Amino acid sequence: MTTLTLERSDNLYILELINGDNDNALNLDVLEEWFAALSEVENHSGNTALLIHSEHEKTFSTGIDLKWLMTQPQTTIAEFVTKLENLLLRIATLNCPTVAVINGNCYAGGALIASACDFRYMRKDKGRFCFPEVKIEMAFTPVMLEIVKLLPSQNALYELSITADAWGGDQCQHTGIVHQALPLEQLYPTALTKAQQLSNKHRPTITTHKQVLREKVTALAKQRGLI
Repeated sequence: MTTLTLERSDNLYILELINGDNDNALNLDVLEEWFAALSEVENHSGNTALLIHSEHEKTFSTGIDLKWLMTQPQTTIAEFVTKLENLLLRIATLNCPTVAVINGNCYAGGALIASACDFRYMRKDKGRFCFPEVKIEMAFTPVMLEIVKLLPSQNALYELSITADAWGGDQCQHTGIVHQALPLEQLYPTALTKAQQLSNKHRPTITTHKQVLREKVTALAKQRGLI
């Protein structure tokens, strides 16, 4: 893998995004690396959890690699959109808890990945959480909208989706978009502790609860044969 790494520490899997110089942007090759990592976690037989973070202190992910996408034929673009939807559905219905560490800018597809996770921790003083689709004139697909609707604050997600404003950590915590906003030195240790605690919980029960509580995305994932 060239854009991410996956390591296991006791019961916990840690997925690190390592393509920060390219904003951890998403293209077909990157999606395939995500799929391989998720398959390893899915196939682990014991209790576990997944922690997702970026090695770059200012960037989580800015989403789709637009420069790459704009050079592709329509068939490739359609394939990419379907696979991006599949990635989001797989994260949202993963058979273990997921924790996102938003240590920097989290835009578009990156914000969708964070939205698909179960828990979000964000850097307090740097970085922004943003759905810029209104500004770049690229509407969410129906699947992406269901992922956005997983965020706990309906008023906040509506405002973010309609305005395309970029919110900092304090505002995201105040509106419930993230569970906690912290200084950089506290961010990863706090999220890691949460993920370690979750990694010891009874996995089959968690999986059942996730699938019932996330009924619509679960149905979409089942329709596509993802679970």
